Amino acid sequence: MFAKNDWLNDQPDDSAPPDLEQLDHGVSVEWIEGRRIVVFYTPHSSRPAVQTLFDRAEAVLHAWPADRPFLAILDFAEDKLGATSYARERGQKLIQMRPDIKLAIAMLTSPSVIAQFMQVIAHARQRENRLLSILFSRDEAVGWLKKVGGIQ
Repeated sequence: MFAKNDWLNDQPDDSAPPDLEQLDHGVSVEWIEGRRIVVFYTPHSSRPAVQTLFDRAEAVLHAWPADRPFLAILDFAEDKLGATSYARERGQKLIQMRPDIKLAIAMLTSPSVIAQFMQVIAHARQRENRLLSILFSRDEAVGWLKKVGGIQ
């Protein structure tokens, strides 16, 4: 795939993935804020789409440089069901990867009672180098990641 760290620098080069990658099952990966934030998007919570999203997220996290915080958005907002139990299971696995770096993940979901409950649980489980926030808008997610990631 990609060599570790080659494509995560601030200067685009020929080895870097495009700013928008289209994957199977409608999943996409978008690089924003000078490639300091990565957005993983799925239009639905089918198991194949969720697997594609998290397989790519794990590959990106594995290659992430240890001296930079991993800032990501997991966007499930278009699917009115939100994150399924399989998506939550894969999300927990992702959060536990790479204990050597600061990790901040904003999960976008549609507003619901369950999502509000997830917000409370995510807030209670915060750790200094493992941050998770359940949010309902992309602008809010980007703002939160910029704040926790020290992006001006």
